[in-house]
Amino acid sequence: MNAKIFNLRDIGICFIFMTVLLLGSPINAAVNKINITKNIYTQNNELVFEQPVSGISGISKAQQNQSSITRIDLSGRQLLGKSGVMNSDYVAIGSAKNDGGMAMDILDSAGKKIGGLNLSRFQSPKLLKHSIAIEPKSLHAVGTVHELEFYSPDGRLLNQVKVPDLIMVSSFPQSAGQLATVNQKPNSSREKIIKIYNPSGLLIWDFSWLGDGYPEVRIAPDNSRVIIISQVDLVSRIQIMDDKYGQVGQYNVTGVSGFAMDDDSKYLAVTSSDGLIFINLLNGKLIWKKPGSLYAINGGVQFDKSTGKLNVLYVENANPNEYLMEMQIFDPTDGAAVKASLGMVPKTNRNLQLIDISENAKGEKNITFTRESRAVKPGDWKKP
Repeated sequence: MNAKIFNLRDIGICFIFMTVLLLGSPINAAVNKINITKNIYTQNNELVFEQPVSGISGISKAQQNQSSITRIDLSGRQLLGKSGVMNSDYVAIGSAKNDGGMAMDILDSAGKKIGGLNLSRFQSPKLLKHSIAIEPKSLHAVGTVHELEFYSPDGRLLNQVKVPDLIMVSSFPQSAGQLATVNQKPNSSREKIIKIYNPSGLLIWDFSWLGDGYPEVRIAPDNSRVIIISQVDLVSRIQIMDDKYGQVGQYNVTGVSGFAMDDDSKYLAVTSSDGLIFINLLNGKLIWKKPGSLYAINGGVQFDKSTGKLNVLYVENANPNEYLMEMQIFDPTDGAAVKASLGMVPKTNRNLQLIDISENAKGEKNITFTRESRAVKPGDWKKP
């Protein structure tokens, strides 16, 4: 299998548009269920919010396995995306206006409208975890200035930013709600200006980076570290910067396929054709490494919020028509792991996207993908 060159936009680390539901694409009648989160999906041209009622007091045991259903008709509207990485604080849908712009409705996780925005045809939304960033629609157009507006999910303006002497080339929503941008001056080719904003639109990082091409940027949840990923031939150069803009670590990795930081901003995990590397974000040093190629699926590298362990879902060649999908769980301290098989995946299924991992009372892990769900029972786990 060919190594996948790392691209944060492909794995959607903090801004996930479903591959089949891209911004600006019409919503076709969805005969089959397409998961947006574990409890939100599209089906038959409807956006469906399914909420368990077990947390409601005064209900009978027979009702505890039932769900509250809210359906939103998508006729004439399009799903723009959701906030967050695995879970969702809100979902956005939009309808076209006569002037070429878009009317956007913001819905909470139960399907209730909590706000809205009117966008011109020159504006594009990026859904952050706790806010919405509005940026110029054509980022790569010559002369597009660095101009942003930040709104709360209920539609309140939080901040406006405009830097007339900078051209914004790309932007990267982050898992904790920040927005990282890569910019350049009109007469400079190698110098890139990296500006990072918190969810309210306040500038928290602003520094210069020298190099060819345009890097991708990640910031730790606590804002203490910035990760810059750039391509040198077929190698990804991963630079770890501290809050004084100094480099505390650098790694050259081939064929990166997955990337994750924990919520406590202590660890960085990278999967690639070179193996899995586990890095201490505080000092930039390697903690441990697992050799052997790990071709992670989209969203398939993440830290478990309850245990702090690292989950990795990946595929391996099985036969000319199928991949074998497997999952490993790693202990951060020493890399000790357990492994389970999730079965075969057709090679024609190129849009395999992890949506959610949860565990029930029986200890089964339920893994939700865009178009299906699979389960791993406690007895399925083995040593690698």
